[in-house]
Amino acid sequence: MAFIYVGLGVYQVEQAERSVVLRLGSYAETKGPGLRWNPPIIDNWTVVDVVKVRPHRHDALMLTKDENIVDVTVSVQYQITNPEQYVLEIRNAEDSLAQATESSLRHVVGSTIMDDALTTGREQIAVEVKERLQGYLDVYETGLQVVIVNIEDSSPPDQVQEAFDDVIKAREDEVRAVSYTHLRAHETVLDLVCRL
Repeated sequence: MAFIYVGLGVYQVEQAERSVVLRLGSYAETKGPGLRWNPPIIDNWTVVDVVKVRPHRHDALMLTKDENIVDVTVSVQYQITNPEQYVLEIRNAEDSLAQATESSLRHVVGSTIMDDALTTGREQIAVEVKERLQGYLDVYETGLQVVIVNIEDSSPPDQVQEAFDDVIKAREDEVRAVSYTHLRAHETVLDLVCRL
């Protein structure tokens, strides 16, 4: 019977992992890599990978500063850097990350005009979302570290996509018309110079 009890407390912690040990429900210690033993029933342990980069994808409709709606898809890559906080301070890391991502994205996109959110401002949005998201995760002591934030896609909602495409086409037509006018004027000047 003693061998079974001892055997139930033996476990392996890999190089990329840490073991957070609770003794009678209270935090006792964090153990590093190696063959480990803790007394079953008295101790409870959770092995956490602190090297693995985990993905999280978030998709939401956002209201921009100029009161337009954009559909934004963001991908977040993160690691667990504080296993004690990760195990003890948050109930569900994925839910906490999703809520913090939503809040960060709403704040940043809500301070941006639609054109920037859809085109040239996406990189800056990603930078600001990463900073704000990490701030939230730190305040709530989640033990998570944001590695990368990417804006995978940002577009008008499906209901207005056709109208948005018409606006883009009209802008492109305007640019072509102006370019054509400048080209014709340039040709006319060249023609006059050649005649002289």
